[in-house]
Amino acid sequence: MEGWILADSDVVTVREGAEQWILLPPTPIGEALARLLGGEVAVWADGRLAVRHDREVDQRLVALIEVLVGLRWAHPVYVQLDLEGVR
Repeated sequence: MEGWILADSDVVTVREGAEQWILLPPTPIGEALARLLGGEVAVWADGRLAVRHDREVDQRLVALIEVLVGLRWAHPVYVQLDLEGVR
């Protein structure tokens, strides 16, 4: 998506698949998302913020998605979040 504010995001797997890291751009939005997902400290890796993707981070991701979808359904006129495949 052109102009996407988290376009430099990625997921990397290390230690023969034993660990997975979410990499986010070092922007205010990237930092806010890193803190939301990973807690107080964000670790820098390869010029980006790194959040270890563990069970707790996965639960936070699912909760965030559920909140966003709930907002979209509750306020379809105000929240401009397109849900692909849902009409």
